[in-house]
Amino acid sequence: MGRRPRFSMALWIPWIWMVILGSRMLSMWLDAGISIDSPEDYLEGSPFDRAVFTILIGGGLIVLARRKVVWSQIARNNWWLLLLILYAGMSVIWSDFPFVTMKRWFKSALGTLIMALIILTEEEPLEAVKAMIRRYAYLCVPFSILLFKYYPGLGRVYTRAGDLMVTGVTTHKNSLGLMCALVALTVLQDLAKRDSDRVVPSRMTEYLAWVLIVMMALWLLMLSNSATAFVCSVVGFLVYWLTGLSRFRNNPRLIWWAIVIGALAVFGAGNLLDLGSLVTSSVGREQTLTGRTELWQELLQIQTAPWLGVGYDSFWLGDRAASFWNRYYWNPNQAHNGYLEMYLNLGWIGACILGVVIVLGFNKIISLANYNYEWFRFRMQVFMFVICHNFTEAGFGKMAITWLLFFLVVIDLGRNGK
Repeated sequence: MGRRPRFSMALWIPWIWMVILGSRMLSMWLDAGISIDSPEDYLEGSPFDRAVFTILIGGGLIVLARRKVVWSQIARNNWWLLLLILYAGMSVIWSDFPFVTMKRWFKSALGTLIMALIILTEEEPLEAVKAMIRRYAYLCVPFSILLFKYYPGLGRVYTRAGDLMVTGVTTHKNSLGLMCALVALTVLQDLAKRDSDRVVPSRMTEYLAWVLIVMMALWLLMLSNSATAFVCSVVGFLVYWLTGLSRFRNNPRLIWWAIVIGALAVFGAGNLLDLGSLVTSSVGREQTLTGRTELWQELLQIQTAPWLGVGYDSFWLGDRAASFWNRYYWNPNQAHNGYLEMYLNLGWIGACILGVVIVLGFNKIISLANYNYEWFRFRMQVFMFVICHNFTEAGFGKMAITWLLFFLVVIDLGRNGK
């Protein structure tokens, strides 16, 4: 099974961050007196979240200070990403809810950057990421099954149509699906890599635990009935398999062309052959993607600050959100598309900066193949997972696991192989 990964105790800080993001049910338990009956209830926020995230950010800054992080080098290698973060902070000036915008920017922009840097500055960042996700899996996957099976009032909900929605430690089936897909991709990757090694008897228990966790995660993924998570899982597995072929291993630049040509082919087939209808029907969804396309059309017609946006993560507040809640029974609090969400909050300027960050991040991941191929494979897999996930869920600029994953794969510390 090889030697155990080396990582510091500081890794517990981003792990706690990930657990809170991935199991928002915890916040609901601790803030039991808070109910979300209208968009106005989001203005106050969660006292538990506010206290814990502030402590974690403070602890993260101390860790980075002790590690003597060279901020000038980070800025030089990631200035488009930092430009996006700074521009998001500047949006407080024109936001209708400046205090809420500032709080959310502090947590989801600055805080996510700090958590990502803690992980990436570990001695072995790849092993650190995997270790963090495995710890996350050991806690949240079995606990989700426990809640679903024996505490139905907490681990499942029913929609207004009377359909069962399995949520586990999360608050929605899509969040549960995302958690299980991420766990399955990470642990299966480790199992596939280590199957070729001799399993040391002293570590057989750990090996069997991984297998059990994967089985539970895949079972929950099927129960969640999350089409987004399922499709993203397929994309992740395909990318990992593709990057493992000797032809691409010998010439990593071919992967760039393969993904670009594949994306163009899918886009062309979607327009000429109505591929979108085929995909949605194959995963048991209607062509409107459960009402998403109707919402997108309405959001695209809104002319509220198209260039600057309405402020970082503040579109779904006040009268704007209330009008959508009156028309949509499922009370949307996001655009269900990360790219559209970025446009609504930060306008065309923010969306274009995000586009540049994506393109440059993709190119940096490709160049990493010349130094550390396994780290490259993992980052490429996660990168494509996040990009696909944001087509039907809003993860960019949110307090979400996918936002943290995005930072992890696009940040360049300027260290070969890291």
